Amino acid sequence: IAHALQKGLGTDYEIELLSVQKKIVCMAGDIEVRTKNPSGVYELIIVPGPEIRAQQNWSEKLAPLKKECQFLKNAALQGSRIASICVGSFILAEAGLLKGRRVTSAWLFAEDFRERYPDCHLDTNEILIEDEFILTTAAMSASFDLAMHLVKQRMGEKVARTTAKMTLL
Repeated sequence: IAHALQKGLGTDYEIELLSVQKKIVCMAGDIEVRTKNPSGVYELIIVPGPEIRAQQNWSEKLAPLKKECQFLKNAALQGSRIASICVGSFILAEAGLLKGRRVTSAWLFAEDFRERYPDCHLDTNEILIEDEFILTTAAMSASFDLAMHLVKQRMGEKVARTTAKMTLL
């Protein structure tokens, strides 16, 4: 879409699925995805939310993610923008990246988030919040809002509007 609207737009992306611990990661629904070990500096890192239950033990869920948290801290220090989708915000907060920031996350886990990370300013009325180099989204469906936000920033209003129209967003 971007290239059709303006020659040369949208042609310089390299997308990698990363994991610091495993080559094959099991996603929700037992879908296996092959990943790469991180290397170098990344412009943008998008952190999905982990598979969760309604009554989630967050300490148990986040404890095995120490290497991921360290990777995210290092990436932030190297200048990467970091975004989370839905409860991926728990991982960013666990890494210490959300202290003092205005953020959003899934309303269903707002009480858990506020209790675990009282130094974050959680606003569950917003679908997407950008605070400097950190972007957080409120739900899995808000990944579309994140995508359009990034397209608009990178390629402009016209491309974002056309993309949203063509994809029925």
